[in-house]
Amino acid sequence: MNPIRIDVRRLVGLLVVTLAVPLLIGVLADVFLGTAPLATIVFGFIAIPLATVLVLRSTLSEFDRVIDQVAPRPRDDQARDEGDSSWVGAGLFEDDPQDSGLYMAARSKPDAATPDAASGKAQAAQTQSNR
Repeated sequence: MNPIRIDVRRLVGLLVVTLAVPLLIGVLADVFLGTAPLATIVFGFIAIPLATVLVLRSTLSEFDRVIDQVAPRPRDDQARDEGDSSWVGAGLFEDDPQDSGLYMAARSKPDAATPDAASGKAQAAQTQSNR
């Protein structure tokens, strides 16, 4: 069984290859061409974003690998057969719509047809006109 760890050696190796090697090439180009810091700066501007993107992508793929080992995703047919009740708003009693939090949130908003909402709009309009 594979260890459930992130492969740090792979990430460090990728960082060295994508960052140190281009910078070393830039320094050597500066030495041989006599363009003191110019090639190093150019290679640095290319190598730093490249190394960042590649190392982050590799790190995220390592995270996915570890997550798949720790908590494997169910197969599509398995989730369909067992019933997937992980959707948001599932209440204690699935046949009672008043049990879900969505129902309570919808009921707490004032309706335009209620007298309280109409008077509230009138008060807001009056406050706006007084300013």
